Amino acid sequence: MKPTDPLYLLSESLDDLDQQLLTLAQKEQLKGRAGYLALMDKDIFLRPFVPDTSDESQKPDAQLLMEAVHLLSLPGGEIVLDYQIGEASKKGIFICAGRKRLEAYYQVLLKFGVYPVQIVPYALIVANYFLFENVLGNKQYLLLDCFKPSWAVLGVFTQYQCVLMRLVHYETLEALKMEIDASILSACANSQVKQCDGFYFYGESQPKAELMKFYQTKPGKEVVAGGSIGLIEAFSMEHPAFPLHLLRHELLSLSGHRKFSFGLMVTLSVVLCAVFSLGALLVLQQGQIYHVQTVLKGL
Repeated sequence: MKPTDPLYLLSESLDDLDQQLLTLAQKEQLKGRAGYLALMDKDIFLRPFVPDTSDESQKPDAQLLMEAVHLLSLPGGEIVLDYQIGEASKKGIFICAGRKRLEAYYQVLLKFGVYPVQIVPYALIVANYFLFENVLGNKQYLLLDCFKPSWAVLGVFTQYQCVLMRLVHYETLEALKMEIDASILSACANSQVKQCDGFYFYGESQPKAELMKFYQTKPGKEVVAGGSIGLIEAFSMEHPAFPLHLLRHELLSLSGHRKFSFGLMVTLSVVLCAVFSLGALLVLQQGQIYHVQTVLKGL
């Protein structure tokens, strides 16, 4: 990996991120590198939503802010969110986090000299990767990414619509099966498609093989095995299904970025002054040369 290559990180907490960067800093240069961070933090949410169509002239900001207040138990002024509404389905997806928590992750990255470019829930990475890799047609599928022992991302998708998306922490295989079955029932109740046509299993942790074997016994259901979700590939997509991130509207309000921006402006000012000074010097020199040439011609 080159010293200028971006960093792609998956973290479950502030302490976990700090420890990862501390370990990396002992092996390679971090200062000045761009940082892309996917979070498994259960206080950072991704949720599908149906916009309130009672007043089509109004954007859904107020509706989503109310839901985010309920999810995060924070005042509206302390919440960061981003959302997207599908042109065809007229249904949407949004992500939200507490501003102070988001800034805490931001500051951990800055502490190691890493400049944050994107911070998103890991569930968003999974959704974008899954929809990029698969054409679902009119069928509805359940996605399970067993990306880490005791952790999974569970989603239900039809076409390019996210019907349900959850980050699940489980203790036993039976508990995870119950989460899957409950999610299918909930998704079918809220979706135009009233059945689950199959299952996609990603990840490398132990439950994946056992779950595939179990759901292969279900009649009429497709069971598809996938590999690990590609963090770099998902972050690098030119046209992801859901191009959301929590820093979109927040960069100038975060204290670390204000310091960075001020430092950048000072640096640019110095560079511009140097450029203008050099330009003026060249003009002066050109004038002197022209003057000498003119005098010589008159002799």
